[in-house]
Amino acid sequence: MEEIKNCSRFLYRELKILKNVKVVLTLGGIAFQKYISYLKEKGVQTRNFKFRHGARYPFKENLPVLYCSYHPSRQNTQTGRLTASMFRDALKKIRRELL
Repeated sequence: MEEIKNCSRFLYRELKILKNVKVVLTLGGIAFQKYISYLKEKGVQTRNFKFRHGARYPFKENLPVLYCSYHPSRQNTQTGRLTASMFRDALKKIRRELL
């Protein structure tokens, strides 16, 4: 938890600096929860979003579309929870979003 707390301030700072972001990809449930927390602090309605691989959450506000993926950790890849094709498919969806 301490590592997450320490890194959050850097995440929030970067999100404020980056003005032309069109898509945010969260890798894992922790990243998803931190991004949702950031949005809630900004007053953005997240409508009880749930983390699930491949999920896409657009916003009415002028905010980046949120995509979710399992974290590509050894634990997730070796157990098959996240396969290379699953991760590729998520990235392809994002690429289509950006084109």
